[in-house]
Amino acid sequence: MKNIILIIFVFVIACSRDDSVEFTKVAISYSHAATIKEGEWIEVDGNRIVHVGSLKEMNLMTIPVSDVVVDSIENKVCRHEINYIGMGIYLARAVESLSGDNVKYIVKKDFDLHMQGKVKITRSDDHPISIRYSDNYPVFVTEDE
Repeated sequence: MKNIILIIFVFVIACSRDDSVEFTKVAISYSHAATIKEGEWIEVDGNRIVHVGSLKEMNLMTIPVSDVVVDSIENKVCRHEINYIGMGIYLARAVESLSGDNVKYIVKKDFDLHMQGKVKITRSDDHPISIRYSDNYPVFVTEDE
């Protein structure tokens, strides 16, 4: 009987776990060998930023996929590869667009962003930032120094 209760307890914990992480200062880095597909996503404080397959679908809350369609002419598709640095820059732009009257997201535009694609984020009110992402999303989320 104890084993059954233990199994049920473990199952309930596993099913109800929250995959989000929270830090006051967040650093987000994409894997160098990342292949990101359409529909994958990352959330910053509950605001979902989704990857899209075409530049025509882009807006402030989207990031292109790794191999994005730029245009198509006469059944020929022109694609452009976005690397981990580009992903970081697009993510930084999207996070900055979340700023409003109540909170401002501050993204450091330094060497780490432009040379390594590492996005460093803080909030103007110093509250922790919650980060979630889709399964197998190729990103590393750590606390920034």
